[in-house]
Amino acid sequence: MELRGAANLWMPDFDLYDYAYGIDLEYRNWFWDPVGFALGVGVSSVRAKNDDSAIYNKMLKDIDGQLTAVPVGPSIVYKFADTPEWNLTGEAGVRYVFAQSAVTYRRVKTDESGTLDIDNSVIAVLGLDFERYFSNGMVFFVGGGYQMDLDEGDIHVSEYKDESNKL
Repeated sequence: MELRGAANLWMPDFDLYDYAYGIDLEYRNWFWDPVGFALGVGVSSVRAKNDDSAIYNKMLKDIDGQLTAVPVGPSIVYKFADTPEWNLTGEAGVRYVFAQSAVTYRRVKTDESGTLDIDNSVIAVLGLDFERYFSNGMVFFVGGGYQMDLDEGDIHVSEYKDESNKL
């Protein structure tokens, strides 16, 4: 069994978001070594761009703030290489993402301000980590990954058409 924590940085390609950072905690159990099961939970801050987004550029302006995202879900992990000093581990999983919006805007015509209403969503995660063993069960790891939307959720603003939220 393993318990691991990670600091993360994301570069979203969705026009509304600039960058994201957060932490994850994951419990792993290697039932069928080199194949294992993981259960992860995290929290991240997804920063909105500090300029006008193309999403509502004719109706809304001054989009700013952040989306707090809490992803929770399982993964399958696989050790591609496992030596006494290091290993290479892949991960594939799914996460339900609880979303709490603090993304603000102003309306172009009336100059009224508000907060975007953003739905929860579901994402798939793929990752690859290089892990270096140290003494007494301590491991340092670095990795990269990709996440894709399975169920995007919507962004709601009254009287405007809903837009998909892409994490």
